[in-house]
Amino acid sequence: MFAAAQATVDRLRACWRGGGEHSLGGATKRVNFSAWSPSGGDVAVVSSDGLVRVYDAQRAALTDEHRASKDAAVAVCWQPTGGRGRSSRAEHVLACVGSDAHLVVLDRRARQAVADVPTGQLCTNVVWAADDSVVCRDVDGAVRVVDARAWAVARRITKFE
Repeated sequence: MFAAAQATVDRLRACWRGGGEHSLGGATKRVNFSAWSPSGGDVAVVSSDGLVRVYDAQRAALTDEHRASKDAAVAVCWQPTGGRGRSSRAEHVLACVGSDAHLVVLDRRARQAVADVPTGQLCTNVVWAADDSVVCRDVDGAVRVVDARAWAVARRITKFE
């Protein structure tokens, strides 16, 4: 098992140069965050050019590229698989936060953003929860809970609550 995982990592290293940078089409941009898909078949990477790139982990090949932020894309996560009708969307939906203080939800099948939620402040982390909410942590340590049905910030929790 470890050998197979190491081989995948080695193939992905071919997509990046050292120091957290990757090279695509001759342009080099800083990688800010990456996330494995729930099945482990793909890896999503966000970078300082505002794009999210999805690579096939077996071939270490770029398969998708989408605009995630007007500025730098900061973090990315995948919608979890399983549960309430997710099987048809599994491996196709990602949430990204950017330095433009927005949460963008991308549907790879539709090849477009399906939601753009202003977060009010730069968020540095994003997680898709099992209850289908998306949780972002901002630079002040506050957490924003985004309702995935209405695509709006439902609650802001400060670190003092």
